[in-house]
Amino acid sequence: MSKRYQRYTALDAAALAAVAVVSGAIFLLASDYLYVPLQGASSVYPIMSIAWPVIYGFWFLGGTAAGYIIRKPGAAFAGEFLGSVVEMVMGSYFGLDAFIWGVLQAASSELGFAIWGYKRWDYVSMSVAGFLPGLPIQITGWYLYPSLYIAVLNYAGYAGLAAFILLHCISGLIIAGILTKIFIDLIARSGALDIFEIGREVKRK
Repeated sequence: MSKRYQRYTALDAAALAAVAVVSGAIFLLASDYLYVPLQGASSVYPIMSIAWPVIYGFWFLGGTAAGYIIRKPGAAFAGEFLGSVVEMVMGSYFGLDAFIWGVLQAASSELGFAIWGYKRWDYVSMSVAGFLPGLPIQITGWYLYPSLYIAVLNYAGYAGLAAFILLHCISGLIIAGILTKIFIDLIARSGALDIFEIGREVKRK
């Protein structure tokens, strides 16, 4: 990979900032207006706990969006990490925990693109980058919110707990991977991203 390819420009920095702000706002909305009500509902109806991992992909899209648009090493990590910082600063329900999760999610999304040597930008690479963050966050989840995992285990057993964990990954694959790619491609077709490779690539199709 050439040094020129890896060098960041002012446009890259601006794109990262935009992705961080937008994704941070989405993270905040998901935290305060999706998770909090679901948490209350699951305390009364335990089966509602399954909705938590189903929506988790919203917290992964900062990395996939930044990686897909900028297409340089470190972009996915920066997009997800900075998005988590924005969420925390804006007053997320999760507070400092948002920062901790952001680091794990950022590293995992980055790995999803690094696997292909930062040369593959399609549904496969986006899906992998969206899927992977669902795995390491379980470590932090068990440590910070053990009662949630214990409740799922008591209610659904080990098979249910495995499904609960896997759903985080599937949600990321769909929301942060497939749907985020579709949304960005639509924006690219409008001409708004012509200054990036994604804009020129979509126009060639």
